Amino acid sequence: MCADPVAAESETMYVIGGLYGNTVALATLDRRVDGDMASGAAPQLVFNGDFNWFNIDPDAFTTINHTVLGHDAIQGNVEHELAEPDEEAGCGCAYPDFVEQAMVERSNRIIQRLQQTARDFPDLSAALGRLPRYRCYHLAGQRILVLHGDPESLAGWGLAHESLTRPGHDEVVANWFRATDADVIACTHTCLPAVWQREVDGRRRLVINNGSAGMGNLRQDTRGLITRLATTPH
Repeated sequence: MCADPVAAESETMYVIGGLYGNTVALATLDRRVDGDMASGAAPQLVFNGDFNWFNIDPDAFTTINHTVLGHDAIQGNVEHELAEPDEEAGCGCAYPDFVEQAMVERSNRIIQRLQQTARDFPDLSAALGRLPRYRCYHLAGQRILVLHGDPESLAGWGLAHESLTRPGHDEVVANWFRATDADVIACTHTCLPAVWQREVDGRRRLVINNGSAGMGNLRQDTRGLITRLATTPH
């Protein structure tokens, strides 16, 4: 997956996972980027999937997708289900057993409603279907693998907080680093942030799961999170 990384366009990269159709979060991101550019440091934006969700309003749907598709982006399970709807897959979230059934049913209702909106925009839906499932960049001597779920599945939960803290799972993650040849894996999908850092075969490896850019991640805090990868501290 990282055999042929592409050079990053900037020394600062924002990986935005799980925007979930939140136009307010997108506007906040725009202000952040404007501030960076005013200081002479334009960041590269990479959207790593599930940037659609609550944007069932046609104007919000077009705003989110036209904006995101103007940058580097990859599919999340939501974009896959918009481009190739499958009733049996529901939202394509592949929820593990610890997720309550009520959440699963709610998510399936949301994707059905969002698919109704997407049908009115076939060109955008087709563009979502053409997005890759991962991208790899070279930044500051590091191979940065940007994906949605985990290296085995678009909707995989192997890089969720619950998985990364499970006994014995370190070796699974280490083997993914060996297979992908990445130094950093930037992921999302699970709506809960997580960080994993270990040495694998003499190289320091890092997993950064931003959780969600468009929904709250932390207790009593409604702000979303993004991943910042840069050659300089914030």
